[in-house]
Amino acid sequence: MVHPSLLPKFEQHKTASRQKRSASTADLPQSPSVPKKARLQTTLDTKHGGGVTQTAVEDLIIKYIVNEMLPLRTVEKPSFIELVFGLVPSRSVLCRKTVSTD
Repeated sequence: MVHPSLLPKFEQHKTASRQKRSASTADLPQSPSVPKKARLQTTLDTKHGGGVTQTAVEDLIIKYIVNEMLPLRTVEKPSFIELVFGLVPSRSVLCRKTVSTD
């Protein structure tokens, strides 16, 4: 419940908030037949020029392992593999031996 003296200010704030929200999502595809997750993936793929290359995925994995000083066996852990496939389903994860030779 809003105090009567503050009601006009509250209504202005609410209207401005709605306008900002609609303006920020105006450039996204809004087809109701396409699920939100698919629209998001399409937006990400388009933004990154058709997706991420395998070389880019490998470079990012190596950079992550080196910067965080993680053991090379990290790439063999099921949770790490699941993470990479969840983010970029069309790409594969390096094996430990490949990481050690790069």
